[in-house]
Amino acid sequence: MQKQVITAAKKTAERAWLASVGVDPLIQSLRDLDTAYRNFFDSVSGKRQGRPAGLPRFKSKRDNRQSLRFTRNGFRVRSKGKLSLAKIGDVKFPH
Repeated sequence: MQKQVITAAKKTAERAWLASVGVDPLIQSLRDLDTAYRNFFDSVSGKRQGRPAGLPRFKSKRDNRQSLRFTRNGFRVRSKGKLSLAKIGDVKFPH
């Protein structure tokens, strides 16, 4: 199902920019959304303990806080303090 949703979104004109992003962060965002809705509905029905969870809030594309997460296949540690990220390339990091 994740592949169908992501592939369908990439083919629309409004979301063509998703093709420039690796698939790992897109799948992680769908998993995060699933967890948020599951927590909300479990909280409403009384299955979830602790403080009540509210509806998920969506990030804005214009927000200056950018983040993404990769699975094990989405990155590779290279020599001399470089990290290779899928569809991004090499990134320097302090070691």
